[in-house]
This record gives sequence, C-alpha cells and structure tokens, in this order.
Amino acid sequence: MLLHANLSGSGLENVTVKWNLSSDDGTGQDSVVGYFIYRGTTYDVDAVGYQPVATVPSGTIEYNDDMTGEGDPSNYFYQICAVDLNNLTNCSANQAGKFTRSLLNGPNLVSIPLIQSDNNIETVLQTLKWDKAWTYDSSAQKWKSHTLFKPYKGELEEMNTSMGIWVNVMQPSNLTVAGIVPTSTSIYLHAGWNLVGFPSFNVSYAVSDLKATVGVERIEGFEALTPPYFLRALTDGDVLQAGFGYWVKMLSDGSWTVVNS
Repeated sequence: MLLHANLSGSGLENVTVKWNLSSDDGTGQDSVVGYFIYRGTTYDVDAVGYQPVATVPSGTIEYNDDMTGEGDPSNYFYQICAVDLNNLTNCSANQAGKFTRSLLNGPNLVSIPLIQSDNNIETVLQTLKWDKAWTYDSSAQKWKSHTLFKPYKGELEEMNTSMGIWVNVMQPSNLTVAGIVPTSTSIYLHAGWNLVGFPSFNVSYAVSDLKATVGVERIEGFEALTPPYFLRALTDGDVLQAGFGYWVKMLSDGSWTVVNS
C-alpha cells in the first residue's frame, strides 16, 4: 500500500508519506471510510508499540507529519491502515521511515537504510553540508566519486541501500532521509574488499551474525577518532548500525541478505 516517503517543507522539516488507495476505497465494496496513520520511534516489523497520530478520510493518499523531518533527531516509522464501515482495519505490509544521523567535520562513512524515491546522490545527501563523496565498486574494482565544485562531478551519480559511501562534511550537519523501510536487501560480495551499507534497524545484529552467514575474513567500521583512515577492525561482538558503512573483506564471492526484523 505504501508508495514512498519524502522530506518536505521549505527547510525539509516535515515528512510526507504517500500510499495507494485501498481496493475498497471508491471501488470494490466501497467500504473504506478512512485511514489511520500509526507512528513509532523504534522499528518493529509488526508495528508493535506504534501510536495513532492521525486519521484521514477516504480518498486521501498522503499524510504530512509536521516538524518530524530535518531538525528532529528522532527516527520515525509509519504504518498506514485502511478502516472500513465495521471499524475493521487492513494495514500496509510495508512501512515508511525517517532516519537521522549527526555527522562531524571531515570524512564520514555512511549508508542509507531507507529506499529512496530519488537515488540522485545530491538529493539523498541534501541535508548535509558536503563537498565530495566517494565509494569503492568491488565488481569493477575501482573507486567512484562525486565532487560538487567540479564541472564534471564524477561517476558516482546515485546511491542505494546496499552501498557504503565516504562523504567529506564541511561543517557539522545531519544526514536525514525519508523513504520506505526495506523488508530485505541482497548485497553481492566479491572476493576481496567490499564497501557496503547496513540497511536494517535490527539493533542486535553483530559481526558474528554476518560471519555465520558468509565467508568474511575481516570487517572494518568507521571510527571518527582514528585519522587518517578513520577505521577500526571490528570484533565478533560489535553490533552493526543502520546508517553506517562497512568494509567487508571476503575470502570468496558470496551473497548477504540483510533483513529488517
């Protein structure tokens, strides 16, 4: 039912969630009288603990959640439920979300844990004060970059949930995005080093879980206090985090399915 979610407003301070009309809204049994919008601050696949924040009438296809976008440090997750004449509800199988991570000056290793309606890198990173982004394409075994101040900005034009991206931040700012929560993401890993994202809000997924899934030799994560590379080797007990990028060294080719649960 959910189509996409975007930051909106002049300062991107709002979150707008859009959905398809129910098959019984204006057609079919024509029994839908409205939609409930539920919101939580901690992701749950079944929306357990989410609270109703609004009710909108039938025929409505979007909801604007004011002042929950850029500037609000909390994460938010949304589920939409159609309600009929008998007060029965039919809820969307997927969820929308808004994610925020604060970044400091200098290089930061990031990823995007929500599916974007527009993957253009300048749109995805629109809330950041930055000048250059770069990533490693393990399939082509080459670096790709995007530099804002050059006439030809480079090969890195889009970013998606499977990618890890280095971005040079010019002043402290927030990486804030809105989009659809991916149910699962398949990331193909090549022998050698891979720069990947972690598109999941599972707060207990550890390095040991990844090692149990694929043949990982070494994993490195971002460490702001260790220049010039800003990396540290992760141990089995370290937990992977949404919105961060990771270097994963593989013994051989493999596939990693990242699940939101």
